[in-house]
Amino acid sequence: MKRTSTIQYYHLSREKSPQVKNQGKEKEHMVSPSESVIRNILNYSKTLTVIKTKETGILNLVMN
Repeated sequence: MKRTSTIQYYHLSREKSPQVKNQGKEKEHMVSPSESVIRNILNYSKTLTVIKTKETGILNLVMN
């Protein structure tokens, strides 16, 4: 299986970004995950087992 990863770099400066400047002026619409998404994540976490070994490192097993 091909491994993929996303690396995110954040540049912190003394100037505030436009999003931070407008937070007090405009109310932003809050978005939250649906109940089914939360249920799927919790079910996945129940079936996931992480094992550390000397030979292969960390194994992630999904027990069905």
